[in-house]
Amino acid sequence: DKLSLLFGEGRSVLEETAFALSSLPVTRKILVVRNRAALAFDPGTHGFETAEIGDEASPGMHRSLRVGLAHVDSRADAVMVCLGDQPFVRPEDYHLLLAAYEKGLRDGRDLLFPTSLGRRGNPAILHRRYFGESLAEPDTDRGCRYLFERHPEKVLAWETDMTSFFRDLDTPEDYRACRS
Repeated sequence: DKLSLLFGEGRSVLEETAFALSSLPVTRKILVVRNRAALAFDPGTHGFETAEIGDEASPGMHRSLRVGLAHVDSRADAVMVCLGDQPFVRPEDYHLLLAAYEKGLRDGRDLLFPTSLGRRGNPAILHRRYFGESLAEPDTDRGCRYLFERHPEKVLAWETDMTSFFRDLDTPEDYRACRS
């Protein structure tokens, strides 16, 4: 399990991501996991609640989004959809992303993803108006991409040169490269 591999400061990949997110000024943090008992750390120490997905994760990453959204208060302004295998994103990167989203809201754009040279990165931020649509969407491995395609006039493709938003640990080679 790549999320339990050691990353930095003696933390797992997932805990490193949770640690970076812990400083965000958000009301709730929900960590969607296959199995709480298998975690090598207590998410509560970083301010996270957990939502267990079990074997339901296999249909694709959208299932994790739906499980997480089902735990979000419908009065929440927005959600930031983060990936557990992006331990390179630092707290200050997340804060810049939130500031870009706030600016986008003033311009009438309420869907955000980071981009660089035509590449989409993560995390994405979705306004609450899309919660119902996301909960009704069939499970795929497309994440939130369908929202960006259906509502292009609402999308802020936030241009950034921060590589952390485009780097994750998908393969053993990715992990070996970050450890060297």
